[in-house]
Formats: sequence, structure tokens, C-alpha cells
Amino acid sequence: MYADSLLALMGMSRLFAVLLLVGLAAPAFAADVQGSIADRTGGALPGVVVRLLNIATGQQVSTTADASGHFRFSNLKVGRYRLATSQVGFSEASRTVLITDDSQTLTIDFELELGSVKAEVMVSAARGERDAEVVPLRADTIAADAVRELAAV
Repeated sequence: MYADSLLALMGMSRLFAVLLLVGLAAPAFAADVQGSIADRTGGALPGVVVRLLNIATGQQVSTTADASGHFRFSNLKVGRYRLATSQVGFSEASRTVLITDDSQTLTIDFELELGSVKAEVMVSAARGERDAEVVPLRADTIAADAVRELAAV
């Protein structure tokens, strides 16, 4: 009887070990967002920067579209996200994505339009002190006839 109990206990411990290994090896369920990016003609746009912002937490991750224009974000939790693309020479595009299920896989495709290259230049200067005697001062008097002639033009 002791031998039967020992065999039953060993069988249960093996079963427990197998279940434990299967549980550890199983991937955690998490949502994915994937898609492709193309231009207006349908041509793939590699190298486009794709950003995914979790609106609730403010956490942002980014990736770059591969040679075929595809991108993928994995292991996402349920929530609202902002998906945005940017590429020099093309318009920016973005969409709001709502993940409602841990096992969900969403496919979001973008078609980017040709855009202009934007550059922002800021110029600032400080005015130095000037000596009033060195700065030329000019005052002219214009006669009424001259003003009428200019107004007629």
C-alpha cells in the first residue's frame, strides 16, 4: 500500500511539474498593433518613424517601419493609444487606437501624402547702446503739393 501511495504521489508531482512548465512557457496574452505605411501610389515607405503614446500614462514607445513599410507594437495593455507617423517630405498622420481586449491584434494602415519640408528658424538680436550724437537723425518736410501727387499715383 505504501508503494501505491508513493507511485500516486510521484505521478501527481510529475503532473504538477508539467503544468508548471507549460504555464511558464505560455506567452502572456497582450494586444498587438501592427500595420503598414505607403504613399499615395501604394508604394511602401520604409524608415517612417511610428510613435505609440499611451494616453492614460503618457508613456511613449517608437519604432521604424521596415523595408516593406510594416511596423508592429507588441505586449500592449488594454487602453487608449495615439498612433502617429512622421517622415521627412511627407505629411504627418495620426489615429486614436482603442484596445479593449488583451488578445486583440489591430491592423492600422497609413497612406501618407507628399508634404513640404518644414524648417523653423528663430533669430534673436540684442540692441546695443547707441550714442545719440553718433546716430544720424533726419527729418524732412513734405509740401502739401507733393503729398497730393503721391496720392494721385
